[in-house]
Amino acid sequence: MYSYQKWLRHLLPVDERLFELLYTAYSGAFTHSNYKLTGITLEDVHCVDYSSDYPGIMCRKKFPMQFTLANPKRLRYYNGLAKVMKITFNKIIAKTPHSIISQHKCSIMEQNDFETIVDNGRIRKAFKLTTVITDLDYDIIHKFYDIESEEVTELWIADYRYLPRNLILPILDLYANKTALKGVEERKDEYMRSKNLINSVYGMSVTNPLNDEILFDDGEWSTETVNTKDGLDKYQKGRKIFTAYQWGVWVTAWARWELLNTVYKIGDDVIYCDTDS
Repeated sequence: MYSYQKWLRHLLPVDERLFELLYTAYSGAFTHSNYKLTGITLEDVHCVDYSSDYPGIMCRKKFPMQFTLANPKRLRYYNGLAKVMKITFNKIIAKTPHSIISQHKCSIMEQNDFETIVDNGRIRKAFKLTTVITDLDYDIIHKFYDIESEEVTELWIADYRYLPRNLILPILDLYANKTALKGVEERKDEYMRSKNLINSVYGMSVTNPLNDEILFDDGEWSTETVNTKDGLDKYQKGRKIFTAYQWGVWVTAWARWELLNTVYKIGDDVIYCDTDS
């Protein structure tokens, strides 16, 4: 366990700017509807759900390891590497009925002769849009939008590797228990325990180590803001660490990438997506 944690400490995103970018890039999967099919009654609708999607992604996908600062102008030379970047898209227009960029994740510059269009919190059209994304988001955005030009202003890169076996194997054990116990009435407590534990692995990996401290003293509640540098230092020295923050960020990035690639292939017939279905 000690050697694993010693290795893991070298991967943790303890640079303040890197952590800020990862925190900003983090997003849930995808929940939105096709604007052309919204507000009308539809029949013969089919639904597909990905069972235990997040734990499955942790077992079968590769994740970023140690990040290093890179030259933003050489983005296209870093093929095959994980990336987190701050990027500006100029004259970006959605080319399908699906709007995938969250408005609250963007800084938008408007121009009178180029209308900004927002589809229920998602961007359909913008003159200039600045956001922070991963390489997986970058790939998907280029499938769903026409973009006149773009500029990357900050870039960090990392090798992609599978997660450690001593993290994957317990996930597989928990999934096996959950599957075997599902529907067994006399063991429903064990089933719920396995289900909660398997879902918590992802949750713990993306828990923000810089949460403010809530204090109760002499009958009064107060909030103490954590200093970023001190918080990241404490995070790196923690004795109970077993995941890296960037892994949690990429779990949902992979979920978006898989889900939206399916949406892109099906096209206009997709009505609605909800995280993993």
